[in-house]
Amino acid sequence: MPMWDVVCHNILLTLYAKHGEVQKAELVFNEMTERNLVSWNSMLSVYARDGHLVNAKFLFERMPVHDLVSWTLILSAYNSEEVPEKEALYNKMPVFDLISSNIVLRAFTKSGQMQKARNFFDTMRYQDFVSWNTILEGYCQEENVSFAESIYVNMPQIDLVSSTLLLSVFIETGHIEKAEKLVDSIPTHDCVSWITLFSAYVSEGDTLQAKRMLCELPEHSIISWNAMLAFYASENFDEAKKIFEDLHWKDMTSYTTLLKAYAQMGYIDEARRLFEDMPQYDLVSWTCLLSCYNQANDFDYASHIFNTMPEWDLLSANTMLLAYARHGYYLECEFLFLRMVEKDLSSYNAMLMAFSQGKNFEKTSNIFDTMPQWNLVSWAIIIWAYSKKGDFQNARIIFDAMPTKDLCVWTTMIGAYAQEGEMEEAKSIFDQIPETDLVAWTTMITGYSRTGQLESAKLLFDSMAVHDIVSWNAMLSAYAMNNRIEDAKAMFEQMPHRGLSSWNSMLCGYVQTGHIEQAKVVFNSMPQQDSISFNEILACEDLQTAFGMFHTMCGEKTVVTWNAMLAAYAQSGDIALAKAFFDKMPEKDIVTWNTMLAAYAQNRHYLEAFALFEEAKILDVTDQTCFVSVLIACSRLGDLENGRKNFFMLVESYGFVALKQHYSCMVDLVGRAASYEAARDLIENMPFEPDSLEWTCLLGAAPKTLIKGTNVLARLDGKRAGALALLANSLSSSH
Repeated sequence: MPMWDVVCHNILLTLYAKHGEVQKAELVFNEMTERNLVSWNSMLSVYARDGHLVNAKFLFERMPVHDLVSWTLILSAYNSEEVPEKEALYNKMPVFDLISSNIVLRAFTKSGQMQKARNFFDTMRYQDFVSWNTILEGYCQEENVSFAESIYVNMPQIDLVSSTLLLSVFIETGHIEKAEKLVDSIPTHDCVSWITLFSAYVSEGDTLQAKRMLCELPEHSIISWNAMLAFYASENFDEAKKIFEDLHWKDMTSYTTLLKAYAQMGYIDEARRLFEDMPQYDLVSWTCLLSCYNQANDFDYASHIFNTMPEWDLLSANTMLLAYARHGYYLECEFLFLRMVEKDLSSYNAMLMAFSQGKNFEKTSNIFDTMPQWNLVSWAIIIWAYSKKGDFQNARIIFDAMPTKDLCVWTTMIGAYAQEGEMEEAKSIFDQIPETDLVAWTTMITGYSRTGQLESAKLLFDSMAVHDIVSWNAMLSAYAMNNRIEDAKAMFEQMPHRGLSSWNSMLCGYVQTGHIEQAKVVFNSMPQQDSISFNEILACEDLQTAFGMFHTMCGEKTVVTWNAMLAAYAQSGDIALAKAFFDKMPEKDIVTWNTMLAAYAQNRHYLEAFALFEEAKILDVTDQTCFVSVLIACSRLGDLENGRKNFFMLVESYGFVALKQHYSCMVDLVGRAASYEAARDLIENMPFEPDSLEWTCLLGAAPKTLIKGTNVLARLDGKRAGALALLANSLSSSH
């Protein structure tokens, strides 16, 4: 091959090396019939730059001769983790230069071997800027301030890289005063050093100093303007918008900074308009918009954005995983999780939450066991999953085994017990919390109210050092839920501040206790109303008035509002109209299905109730309340076999805990369809203290003998007219 051809091929190899075109470089190199040392080194540089270590080593061994460039190139081909190999190769080199020495020095500092790095640095014949900055960077990485300062002071010359490195370690270790002095000592302030110190003030919460820094900046660049934009986006949003509008030139950071601010403020329309005005999109801007809609709970548009994105990274995938989990799209969540190449703890926690909410305990347990690590969120979710399954023993074992606990985990365990009515266990956990917060106190109050222990709830409320509006509302709701309307009214009047939830609780209390006129007075007195307010008042009106209110409501109707109107139809007894309304509802939740099921069961449409229940099971929209309606229908029909099947299905197939309402239905069913003895055995063996409802059901099944009737009467509270009437009939027939 003529010499000129060798030179041309070498030029091509060099160009391909600079652009990382490995395959093209290989084609050129392989077709060369003659090669000189430049050819070999050019091909070696292609492999070294692109991280093809195996190919680089093979080529290096084939080379007829090596020079210093060859040795340096093969040395640079090893990655930062292969420090022993780099060190061994360096020791084999016939000669060294500053470049090869700096490569080994950087390998030591990157791997955190600072003692070796310092010894190597001290034995180097020469050091340049790269050498000094490399050893300085190593000390900064391990936040060794004293050694970093010592190196900086002894440097023969200081450049902006050196100053920025030391400035960063001062800021990261909280030495703000040293950082200020360093910035003042820099002869020529660059934008990076100013912005670095400015960011430190912001992270420390020193907004006055941060503003001073911005004012004193001698010259602004797009970097400083973006820093100002980010600062004011969290401090003064209107000022941030003004800065953005005044910018003559905006880069992607400018747009994404304001986009993030819109997302955090919940300004969805503004975020979308800004996104559409952007000259181009990158992954950050797409992810910002996705987060914005996810935070606003707009799942449909968030899903549309994610599916439109040209690519997605770990952050955007995790955002969508969380959206799927929150909105009940468990299969989609699992499918995305399996497609993800990269996963972190947030990915696993999102999947853990999806499986636990989807009532798939086996998968929840499996993914928890296979997680590479756990954090407090992981522990809280698995505890919640066990408690929802009714397995408090294992939930408590996991809770006790946790290495550390935060308030969230403590409160999760309290809430788990409280939700199932295990208030003694909840109180035991509550008493062990090292430091309680308002959430824990309110969880306990709510738990007591659900179990009807209002005196305990009030005692706890009175012992709180500080009350917020949430705790006031919890106590108010406790009285309202338990029909203590006068106490609720007194609590409402004592409240220093009343929010919308306070008014709604009072409204709900009046509606529940049948004080319709008072409910209307409260509704008309409310400073503002929301869909919950309308939902409650709809139940007070006759069907025609409720229908009119429903169609004249301002704003978007939520599923709660539709449910309230469905309940109004059901209460009117017009089941055909209720079913027609049910069918045309744009969205249904578990309350929707429960309302329709209850309407069928209470209005003697038993077969329709069974059919709807089968449909609910297929769509996986069942809960404990659904089974109550089905058991009522079984009881009214006297269908003992179907009733028993559904009762066992509740516990064994769905993993629900049978509540007192379920046992009451079964007592009534067994008493109607089987025998007095079977109903009595069920009452005596159920895990609840029977009250007059169960004894009344038993009385209906009692034989017509004076003795057994009297035994039942002895356990009645004396206030149930229906029970006394049944007893009277029984006694009169027996004579």
